[in-house]
Amino acid sequence: MESIVGLSVKMLVLATLVMAIGAALQAAVGLGLALFVVPLLALIDVRLIPGPVLLASVALAVMMAYRGRAAINRRELTLSLVGLCMGTAVGAWGLSLVAPASLTKLFALLILVAALVSLIGTGVRVSRGALLAGGGAAGVMGTMVGIHGPPIALVFQNAEPAQARAMVCYCCLASASVTRQHH
Repeated sequence: MESIVGLSVKMLVLATLVMAIGAALQAAVGLGLALFVVPLLALIDVRLIPGPVLLASVALAVMMAYRGRAAINRRELTLSLVGLCMGTAVGAWGLSLVAPASLTKLFALLILVAALVSLIGTGVRVSRGALLAGGGAAGVMGTMVGIHGPPIALVFQNAEPAQARAMVCYCCLASASVTRQHH
């Protein structure tokens, strides 16, 4: 078998190895699957984004969300999910405007913006606006490039670690279930 769906066996083995390392990182640390996996999969072949990441992240998020369910604030989760739904719609619309070849550059830009916001240390405080904006940004990024976590993680970067992990997992689960409708 020389290729599967246009990808060489060598590329598929490399992608599987990247996913396995990313899953182990996510399970050990609680965050980071998409931040590690997506850029590497994009380098292997942009067609690997966001499908495989969404599929793998759902299984991990289910387990982690179940484990962290006691740390969830339902009001905060609801506001994040409202923002997520709005952001997913914007992201789906954005996909119709962006050429597939440009997704890699868009992905890099979105990640750099998220990293810059974190580095500036503006001290994002958990608030109604931050939850809606973080959920919205998670919807846009998740729909367009398969990474949902960073915007929600930014909102909860100063929260208790158990709450931050649980919120990111629940938002990623909701994101993945909504996003899969657009791919």
